[in-house]
Amino acid sequence: MRVTDDEYDEIVARLYDAGAGRVDWRSAFAPLAERFRLQAVALFGVARGSRDALFVCEGGLSRQERPLEYLRVYHRIDPHIGPALALSPEPGNWLHGQHRFDDEFVARDPFYQEFLMPQGGRHTACAKLLEDEDMAVLLLMQRGQGQPPLADQDIALFDRLRRHLASAVRLQLERPGRLTAGVSGASAILDRLRQALMIADAQMRIVYRNPAAQRLLARANAFSERNGHLVCRNREDESRLRAAVCALTAGTAALPHESPASAVVRIVGNGFVQPVMVVATSLQPTGVTLTRASPADAPPTHDGPGLAILLLHETAQRRQIDPAVIGEVFQLTPAEAEVATGLAEGLSIEEIAAARGVTLETVRAQIRAVYGKTDVSSRADLVRMLLGIPAFDRP
Repeated sequence: MRVTDDEYDEIVARLYDAGAGRVDWRSAFAPLAERFRLQAVALFGVARGSRDALFVCEGGLSRQERPLEYLRVYHRIDPHIGPALALSPEPGNWLHGQHRFDDEFVARDPFYQEFLMPQGGRHTACAKLLEDEDMAVLLLMQRGQGQPPLADQDIALFDRLRRHLASAVRLQLERPGRLTAGVSGASAILDRLRQALMIADAQMRIVYRNPAAQRLLARANAFSERNGHLVCRNREDESRLRAAVCALTAGTAALPHESPASAVVRIVGNGFVQPVMVVATSLQPTGVTLTRASPADAPPTHDGPGLAILLLHETAQRRQIDPAVIGEVFQLTPAEAEVATGLAEGLSIEEIAAARGVTLETVRAQIRAVYGKTDVSSRADLVRMLLGIPAFDRP
């Protein structure tokens, strides 16, 4: 199918826009999908050793839920992936499904019968865009049922686009993960949080992590960072977390319906490590732009990929409360803040009095003052309130 020079330049420009984070990949792929009647066109990042999915960026005529279903289940049984990984990333090297998988194979293969054909797909062409020692990125293109496979002249155009696609993907993978915002000092505040916090996009790429999250990544066995993406060691954990993040970033990601406000996922690892609880929340602030860094000449925009905040809690880790923080929040005296901290840590009134070298009556009076200033009526309510306050490292 013939493409004019102007159309080609527009396609290339949109690919680089997606790589830079100015538009999502589905929008970037829309002209290609429409022009070549593609049921789907996708970039698939895969770990070379384990063949675990790292990300999928898809556009085309298929349902928007499809990338999530592919990531959760079907990439593991896709018969195209193994042969495609063996390809050279040079132009001219393609895997054409119709040449490798005959009708008899298609009739009994679960990937075709359970996923591809019920979704309206049939003919697949695959190429390897780039690879390093850890990962490979594949280009997958699918025509629908009733459509012929991609013709040689179509493949020739995609060969022309390969280097631009590869450069756009490198731009995405190498783009620094920093926050740009209309809120001065936001990243400085997040850096001081004792709570491990990450911000990730729909493909589980880590856009930001504070020092506490970096320390957790270094010691936790339940998940790790691979090529800039958060990857769970347990596949069931991976599926649950990906589903949650995709739903929360649904404004530009995998699910078309209204996304939930938050989700909680328990990452259990391989059964021999302490579980980590992940509380995920959609990052869609009103009047504030929090996105990955765009090039210096491009203003921040709401049109980029959706993001999710991930709060990581080690379930066996005891939460420490900073008296200075709660004193500042509730206008407590230093003595009252120390007493409130002792109550939250499970100390008895007698133990608090002994530790502070004061009488029981003094401690009781300070407790009454704490209850009044925090507007609670019981120790349980006080503990619940204090545990909900973020902890910061002092500068």
